[in-house]
Amino acid sequence: MSRSSRGSFVTPLLVIAVIMTAAFWFSDPVKARARLSSAQQQLAGVGNGAWEYVGKFVTHLPNMQRTAPPVTPTNVAASSTGVFLFAAATPSATADRLFAVDMASHAVQEETVATGWRATMVQQRGLSIEDPQKTDGVQFLRGDHGWSVPLRNGKGRVYDEAQVLGLLDEDHAAVVARQGDRVLLSISRTGTIRELYSFTDAVEPLTADRGAAYLSTFTPGEGLESPPAGPSSLIRIKVDGSSVSLATEPRVIVAVLPGPSSTTAYLMDDAMMRVLVAGADDRREGRPLIWLDDHRLIFARGVSLFLWDAWAAKGERVQSIVDLPLAPVIGLEKTAGL
Repeated sequence: MSRSSRGSFVTPLLVIAVIMTAAFWFSDPVKARARLSSAQQQLAGVGNGAWEYVGKFVTHLPNMQRTAPPVTPTNVAASSTGVFLFAAATPSATADRLFAVDMASHAVQEETVATGWRATMVQQRGLSIEDPQKTDGVQFLRGDHGWSVPLRNGKGRVYDEAQVLGLLDEDHAAVVARQGDRVLLSISRTGTIRELYSFTDAVEPLTADRGAAYLSTFTPGEGLESPPAGPSSLIRIKVDGSSVSLATEPRVIVAVLPGPSSTTAYLMDDAMMRVLVAGADDRREGRPLIWLDDHRLIFARGVSLFLWDAWAAKGERVQSIVDLPLAPVIGLEKTAGL
């Protein structure tokens, strides 16, 4: 599709995103971690989780159907075909639920998943941290296609509390771990480990994808029950360690969905998302789920799926797709696999 056909449909960028959220609300790290775990389950239970790093902000997002702007009820089959998968978080069940949506027919079918499957596993791309009790006290990053890396630096000191953030590229994984301070690691398939960033109490990792890791800065709450507050900045760190601030918001940025050609969509703690595409800067209520290309995005508002198109006329940028049985927290092409 050429840019001259701006009246036609726009393709969002392929995305994988979503959140089981949590963050350090408190100055006491022990209390913060305890609060973090319970809050992740709480958010997932109301459908406000997402495909993202599990160590994220604790946020009480409002009902995503609170103030729905007008939507053009148009069949999107002409511009979007194929089957996409959408996961809904069900923490009280033995596994999260997965729904397949045929974009041409709008048919919805529930997929079978293994016991214990969770939406957050998609972002980890088959990587996991092996229990150090099985490996003489050293955590290993394990995975298919040759991933087996002991988590220790060049001096032999081990990293603790490791969690997979995502893939920077096919040969580099992003892992958050601790060695005194909490750090962001770039780990190559061949075993090279590089520290890219040292976290403070006012920075939280979000995800890693498309060649970079993404972090959010915020203002910590003053008391034990005070949530983090804005202003908040979205930071991108590339595999070479270079960093740049992509945006600053008065609200806290709690999730991000990187897209192709430097496009970005992110979610804030008031359930509003912002979509940044060349020639378009759009704000609306919803959760970004999948980039179809560099100008079209599938997003959710509650259980409802919509297509956002940057190339469409301003009053026709949002088109309804279909409603799911549960609110989705992540989306991907079916061909991408789990």
